[in-house]
Amino acid sequence: KCMDDGSFALGGVFSAQLSVKLRLQRTNSFNIIGSKINVFSWFGNEENTIDNESVRFRGVFWVTSATRINDIYTIAASDAIIWLDSVNYGDNYETSNVIYNRFCSWRYSLSGCMQVVVDEANKVSGATAGLTYIDDSGIINNTPPNEAYYCLLTPEHVGEISTRNPRDYASWIAELACGFVYTHYNQNGDHEPYIKIGQFTDDNVIEINYDEVELNTLEIADFVLNFSRVHCKFYDGKLYNCFNSNGGITIDISENPFKDGWYFYLLQHDGHHGKCDCYSAVAAAMYFKILEISHYFRPFKLKYHGREYFKLGQKIRLPDGKFSVVTSIKWQFRGGTNLTCAGRDTRILSVAAKRSQAAKVKDMAYSKINREKSDILKQLENSKKDLQGQINSKNNEISNLDSRINQLENGDFQGHINELRERIEAIENGG
Repeated sequence: KCMDDGSFALGGVFSAQLSVKLRLQRTNSFNIIGSKINVFSWFGNEENTIDNESVRFRGVFWVTSATRINDIYTIAASDAIIWLDSVNYGDNYETSNVIYNRFCSWRYSLSGCMQVVVDEANKVSGATAGLTYIDDSGIINNTPPNEAYYCLLTPEHVGEISTRNPRDYASWIAELACGFVYTHYNQNGDHEPYIKIGQFTDDNVIEINYDEVELNTLEIADFVLNFSRVHCKFYDGKLYNCFNSNGGITIDISENPFKDGWYFYLLQHDGHHGKCDCYSAVAAAMYFKILEISHYFRPFKLKYHGREYFKLGQKIRLPDGKFSVVTSIKWQFRGGTNLTCAGRDTRILSVAAKRSQAAKVKDMAYSKINREKSDILKQLENSKKDLQGQINSKNNEISNLDSRINQLENGDFQGHINELRERIEAIENGG
């Protein structure tokens, strides 16, 4: 899947999972864990040779766990995305910040950023089968119109990014690309897996007929998702809302650090010097891409029995003639393919008014911060008043002291004058 089943969010990085129970002889679970599995399937009574056109390649998986009862093994496995999910850089500073440091020291296209993540994940994971990335210059926002490219801000600007997981960086990159990260396979015989940034596309539309859908599994929404805006808040507090309107779904990229690095470079270089008028380019490109898919992003779910092979982000035509896009695929041996499109009806009052627990915690945190801020400001104001009173008191003391000094000085001078007069009078009188 490319996003959570109940909501719409860009930047999904989900590893495909394989669960299977099978009979294996002359082996043990130590040999099975970590092994590579190629999965194929075919439909109906056709010949089951791998080179037959009817045979479908289902993916490459690596076994992560295996339990045994006699010679029956229950196996769980994941595709290549798992190395982006599970790589741990440990607690050492030199290794834990390697991806962050690379993005702070150089600028890349989005596709170049993804290559950096994959390269560093390969270095740290130590896996015998490393990840391979397919460069794609055609993804949304790969190179911004102003060619400023992407980087991350150094710690003195916004603080150091603390995440140590390549998956988080991959998610931020895919979000700006208005897509998701998934495993793509070379179809030229070797079926080797590649990491790729997926896009929602109109190519190769598949039509699904009623007779291919399992009874009582088809549900189609009578609405399409309404995307209202792309919201962006930059690190310096500058806000941007692309084509703001009421209601619907807001795509908020405020927490994406790559857009801040790009924005900072615009302000400092290429003659902009703080007067950049291109800061809306990334958000605007995302908004226009969303407009392309909004008219057919229709939530649905069904179980399909047929010969077609589906891909994430693919546009399909539902049995009722309406279009939608696939966001989750679950294939089951002899059980068909479950297809869904994530989303919910934002028109429902209870949904629109309901706040998540995370939103409540966020609001409470902001309320607490605002209260503490208010208390500190009051304390500062009171301290300012007390200090001003002390200053005024000292000024009065200084003024009184000046007055006394003047009086003393004037008194001394007058005494000297009187004494001098007496001496002059005595001299004049012959004294």
